[in-house]
Amino acid sequence: MEFINRQDHDTLLRATFEKYKVKCELSERMFDIFHKMTNRLLEENEKYNLTAVRTPEGVIEHHIFDSILPASLIPEGAHVLDVGSGGGFPSLPLATVRPDLKITALDSTEKKTEYIKSTAEILGLNNVSVICGRAEELTAVEKPAERIKHSELTAIAKQNPYRESFDVVIARSVASMATLSELCVPFLKVGGKFIAMKAEKALHEAKESENALYLLGCVQKCEIIKPYTVDLESDKLFFVTSKRLATPAKYPRRYNQIKKKPL
Repeated sequence: MEFINRQDHDTLLRATFEKYKVKCELSERMFDIFHKMTNRLLEENEKYNLTAVRTPEGVIEHHIFDSILPASLIPEGAHVLDVGSGGGFPSLPLATVRPDLKITALDSTEKKTEYIKSTAEILGLNNVSVICGRAEELTAVEKPAERIKHSELTAIAKQNPYRESFDVVIARSVASMATLSELCVPFLKVGGKFIAMKAEKALHEAKESENALYLLGCVQKCEIIKPYTVDLESDKLFFVTSKRLATPAKYPRRYNQIKKKPL
């Protein structure tokens, strides 16, 4: 296990911003939180295998810096759901740089949600809460879908504490965009924003997900945003769309159906 001191951590974090030519606007408090966040993850990862990244340099670049990048895309005061938060990314870094946000981290593994909860408490991030569960189960509609009219969807959403209750849903996942959309969009309010954090090699998924987004009630064509101007092997993209209509009650389907036959 390799810990890092505060001075070296600050230097590496600043160097990462410089590498990607992104302006660093972090406060002293934020630098301190990120230092503690890195060392805590490295320590707890030895026990719980929270991430495959096991070096300070890796945590700084691939978790902390990466998680900060979408901060400017999120409206002020939004209630944000992070689907598949894992070790707390992007939840914990976003909560650090955007204290105005209310962030909920969702993961299906209890050891991960407990880690996120305890880490937020240790770091003084009072704007973070957690949910342990499967995304497709939390927003499922119990009433048979064929008996539900579109006009009933708003009332149904009000009966479910999670369905269509978030201003922004963000996901940093290896799942395809079509699969990710069906898991995430049912959580989103009409008028809300869905942000998928993807690698540039997944660019083709934007076109392939258009049918899924349409069926789920979103604007069909994603806005594709590159968060920095340099060209590197590890280029990232954000697929961003907004929700125009309530999601039909038959979505999300069971996970084996979602995976076997994407929309």
